[in-house]
Amino acid sequence: MNTRQLAALVQADIPVQLWDDPGTGKTKFTAALARALAQATGIPYQMHTEILSQCDPTDFGIPREQDGKMVRLPLDWIVKAVAHPTILFFDEFSLAPRTVLAATLTLIQDRRIADRQLHKDTRIILASNPAEFTGMELLPQQSNRMAHIDFSALVPLADWARGMLAGFPDLEIPKLPEAWQASIPKHRALVASFITRFPTEGFRRPKELGKAWPSRRTWDMAATACAAVESIREDDSLPTASLVGEGPALQYIQWRNQQDIPDFGVLLADAANHPLPDEDTKLFVILSGCAAHTVANPSQKLWDACWQVCGRAIDMGKADISTIAARVLVENDKKFKGCRLPKVAEKLIPILRASGV
Repeated sequence: MNTRQLAALVQADIPVQLWDDPGTGKTKFTAALARALAQATGIPYQMHTEILSQCDPTDFGIPREQDGKMVRLPLDWIVKAVAHPTILFFDEFSLAPRTVLAATLTLIQDRRIADRQLHKDTRIILASNPAEFTGMELLPQQSNRMAHIDFSALVPLADWARGMLAGFPDLEIPKLPEAWQASIPKHRALVASFITRFPTEGFRRPKELGKAWPSRRTWDMAATACAAVESIREDDSLPTASLVGEGPALQYIQWRNQQDIPDFGVLLADAANHPLPDEDTKLFVILSGCAAHTVANPSQKLWDACWQVCGRAIDMGKADISTIAARVLVENDKKFKGCRLPKVAEKLIPILRASGV
């Protein structure tokens, strides 16, 4: 995995676990990444390092009586991560006592500590040494909540040597486009179609307990990762593998490449005539992809074309599938100022309202 892909995962709010031997520079790299993220996104990130092997469960909320009831009072670093955009760097994660790791599960998954929600821009990066150095592996419940990245591949020894001689340059990373999330429905549709075709890949008991393995949670995260990485024109094979494991990721990528999904720009350019599949799963992917392409490239022409494709799906008796794309369009209508809803939208309004749009 490269630094651009890693930055996309972090911006997409996917926790990342850096694995490597002791003393390879994981902490300094994370500090450089935090500075680069702040520069690229304009978000004033501050970095906080917490060495979990030195923590106690009460560090994630100290029980105190308040107003006749017991509450958990947060430490200073938690208060800051709640109030300000923060890169939380949990070092020596695998060495932490099991009780401490248990206390981090909700934090990593839901970005919540006790009754406090972390700032919407706070992100989590973790670092661990391999089990041969520590004698400790992560439990599957912990490893299944994050992307696992080989730090030595991210920063090769040759790059480190070059930096020692010529100085280490600032990291250059891209900011995710504003509309990057619009393609998540497309990737979820692809993942759902793949798991429907290969149900044993939906959950596979891990051989390595502390690394990436496929579950419903990690496949959902993989769909988000694919959308983020795709938006910066990077390959998503390694980011997918970092979440579900190399074997399942390879099988998924190979299957996806065989699906003959059309170029969405070409399809929308001939919205009235381009063939649409009758198969529900493929139509689901295509309509979601058309909506994502339209939102990423907002224009009156694409807006009208995408609604036209939705209308054709309705005429095929696929109104429920058409609603998926229509919802993406309606939820991003601010990007299409001055664009009016076409008549075909009237057929979908009752369904959209029923779904809370």
